[in-house]
Amino acid sequence: LNESMRVGGNKMLVNLTRSMFVGLFSEFDAFIGNLLKILYDKKPSLLNSINRELTLNEVIKFNSIESLKKDSLEREIDSFRRESYIEKFSLLENKFKISTLRKFPEWSEFVEMSQRRNLMTHNDGIVSDQYLKICKQHSCEAAKNLKPGEQLHIDGKYFSRACHVLSVVAFMLAYTLWRKVLPKDSGVVA
Repeated sequence: LNESMRVGGNKMLVNLTRSMFVGLFSEFDAFIGNLLKILYDKKPSLLNSINRELTLNEVIKFNSIESLKKDSLEREIDSFRRESYIEKFSLLENKFKISTLRKFPEWSEFVEMSQRRNLMTHNDGIVSDQYLKICKQHSCEAAKNLKPGEQLHIDGKYFSRACHVLSVVAFMLAYTLWRKVLPKDSGVVA
């Protein structure tokens, strides 16, 4: 195809890279949700930590206690997924009584990447005051010299690093939570 026939020219590559970057976080969210479901399944006593009020009318609609438990867990995980990544880690630290989930070398990179994901999803990659504030709070190197209004992009090097960081974070999170919840289980996380 000649240049005039390309759809959006170079913009298509920019959009594809951005979509793949945002997709990494979608997969990460699905992974965390599945990890939590497995942990709750392996240790049903964790359901006791879910605080959800139901009316009698809502309770009556369920066919069994098991279906009520399943619905409560799904709502808990859905609510969890809607939190910021920083808040998710804080919630997990509180729920599982772990103080080290945010104390790993890639934390600040992970925070910047999650904030960049928000910019790509909601603000066309344009740097906002909120992005800068959160990145500053978490000592994110990638955001140090940025100004509000600048547009960020995802190049191949950044995307590759994001793949690595999210993989490390997912592995670390799964290993830490699994060992906390099931310390005697030497099996591999499914």
